[in-house]
Amino acid sequence: MAEFRRQGLTNEEIGTRLGCSERTVRRYAGRVEPQIQLPPATPEPEAEDPRQLREILARWFSDFLYKYPDHPHPNLSARFMDTAVREFRKVLEPVDALTLGLLSRDQALRLRFVRESIGWLLAAYKRHIEWDANWEGLTAAESAANWIPPYVPLDDQDEGSCD
Repeated sequence: MAEFRRQGLTNEEIGTRLGCSERTVRRYAGRVEPQIQLPPATPEPEAEDPRQLREILARWFSDFLYKYPDHPHPNLSARFMDTAVREFRKVLEPVDALTLGLLSRDQALRLRFVRESIGWLLAAYKRHIEWDANWEGLTAAESAANWIPPYVPLDDQDEGSCD
């Protein structure tokens, strides 16, 4: 009974195999812990396709922003989150496959890359929140709802518009 229990069978399965009740099995082998069978460790497959690597990095960046520990929290503004992820995707577009692979494996390098490429946007967001708190008396959530990107990207402007 103890051997069956170590193999991970339930008391009911052991009783069925041996032709006795579950209660009998519990009494004789109840204190024997089953061995945990862990699946073999399979390393995370490495994406070699630059498009996949860019998507993996963009998802990581989005999660990073959502869980950002410092104040003000980027997840207070859906507009900021959207703008930041779009900008991050633009920055990733010209990056070669080798560098993308390094970024996907090295978190310290990834954090430096974020600071170097998108840090200005987070700084602008923080300044906006601090300004509203100090001068307007708004909470961070109220200020985040009013946040507007500090510029309009050229590809989003209407061509030929004189406004």
